Amino acid sequence: MNETLQALVNHQSWEEISGDLSGYRDHLKMLGAQAFQAEDPRLVEKLTDQWREVEQVILAIKDTRNKIAKLAATAPSEASAKPLTKEERVEITTREIDNALNVTDELFNKDAWSQSDTCLCKATVCDLRALLLQALTLELETTELADALRDLKDRFEEENPEIPFYGFSMRRQHQPEVWSQLGDAYRLMAVAADSLEWVEATTDLEEDAKRDLVISISSVETWLYRLFGDYDLKVGDDQQRGFNSRVRALSEGQFYVPWWNMDPSAKVETWQIAEAAKRLPQVLEATKEIHKNPKPVEEAIVTPEEAEEPAESV
Repeated sequence: MNETLQALVNHQSWEEISGDLSGYRDHLKMLGAQAFQAEDPRLVEKLTDQWREVEQVILAIKDTRNKIAKLAATAPSEASAKPLTKEERVEITTREIDNALNVTDELFNKDAWSQSDTCLCKATVCDLRALLLQALTLELETTELADALRDLKDRFEEENPEIPFYGFSMRRQHQPEVWSQLGDAYRLMAVAADSLEWVEATTDLEEDAKRDLVISISSVETWLYRLFGDYDLKVGDDQQRGFNSRVRALSEGQFYVPWWNMDPSAKVETWQIAEAAKRLPQVLEATKEIHKNPKPVEEAIVTPEEAEEPAESV
């Protein structure tokens, strides 16, 4: 991610300005309540209008920060800030095509697919769609890419005969960066699939560790859901909906999942959810380590003097 833009996204001024405005908004609300008690409808109306204007500014600040985060997600890194030559772009694209084709072969040759494999297939399809557009721009041969998409479509339909996937529709056209973000999200969905199976099967998991892992899993399915909406893709995904239901079953009445708050004043931005989603592999490994090596229960320390004292008679 571009370091300059990312530093801007994380700049403390966003929180400071939003915090000051939130304080002013709350002050206006208090004044409005006092004006209402004083039965001054004109002042109530004036204060309410100003309160709404401040609320809109707060939301606009959040929206601007989110847009900068989207730019940062697709911007070149600082090391590659200067334009690449066509030869360099061809080399990078060719290497990425080879990687995607290798994953295609692995998936196609598996005896049976798990939920994780289905997610990985979707990720690879999205990667191939992005690479297909890049290859056409660079005037590269695209036959292998088209063949790989057909192979994956056949195998996907064999494993999921009643569940369509929008990525196979060539009528659907999106920018390469959109396909790439979808590919990244689906790759993490594969990790989320394994994580869900593990946490559902691990009944003796410590509560705090379980909460952190489930919230991390939810960030992945929420990120995918947000991408659908942010880019107005007009699609849905049965796996994402299924993962959401399983997270709700694990969290119901136990803890709060922050990504689902749709209140405009408290809504978590997509870039924040994406950053949380990218940490899932580390959270999963850390949780497994905690479960494997739990902290020992501290035993009461008994001094030699206490050990020698006779027990009180009853």
